[in-house]
Amino acid sequence: AVTQVSVESPLRAICLPLETVYERFQQPAHGFRDLLGQYLSGEKPKGILETEEMLRVGAGLTGIGELALHPDGSLHLQPPARGGDEEIGDGGPEDSCVICLSRPRECVLLGCGHICCCFRCFQALPARLCPICRGPIDRVVPLYQA
Repeated sequence: AVTQVSVESPLRAICLPLETVYERFQQPAHGFRDLLGQYLSGEKPKGILETEEMLRVGAGLTGIGELALHPDGSLHLQPPARGGDEEIGDGGPEDSCVICLSRPRECVLLGCGHICCCFRCFQALPARLCPICRGPIDRVVPLYQA
């Protein structure tokens, strides 16, 4: 028998096996005002990548939470009663600095755009090369996650 379960917070899901169904790269505008703004800011955008990903029908997923039976007889997967406000991904390996693996990722490496390390490890790099792609790092910008 197949049981259907509604998920209370589907947008908080992480590590889903998504398939890219649409991808478009748009070159930046090259008007005089745009070029002047790029010159003054010192940043030259490479463009905007727009992607759309979907979860395949029938994909196997693992849900963490509590099953609740609603008065209408439907099952709902909701966050656990204790610690319900915590996000599963917070502080996980995907959020950790790739160098020390202990502090969160805190900076964007301009040039390649990777977000991979904490500021302390960036300062300790012997050469100003990205630890992911070995590309030159032009500038570093702090990362603010809301």
